[in-house]
Amino acid sequence: MKPFTLVPPAAPAPTLPSATRAANAIKGEANRLSSFCLDSFTRAYRLLWENTTAPPDAIVAAMNTEAVKLFTASAELAQLLIALGASVAPGMPAGWTFTANADGSATLTKTAS
Repeated sequence: MKPFTLVPPAAPAPTLPSATRAANAIKGEANRLSSFCLDSFTRAYRLLWENTTAPPDAIVAAMNTEAVKLFTASAELAQLLIALGASVAPGMPAGWTFTANADGSATLTKTAS
């Protein structure tokens, strides 16, 4: 008796050259990395600007001397993501000013709306 199959099995894929397999793997890694960076950037943006439990100025104050480094890295990551064609959250929302302090800390101030 012939074995039952709902659909015929797929034909085996042709073996790709080693260089093509490596190139495809690199493209896949680049896609995963860019997706991870965009997701991480978006989560951090929302944690700061859309937080319902702490205001943005208090969050920046809690960053202590890492605030300037984090804001600088975030801005550079946003520029890279934009250059790669990603749609990222806008920069600092209107109504806020960011002041970098010499020790690496920062002050975020809400301006009049």
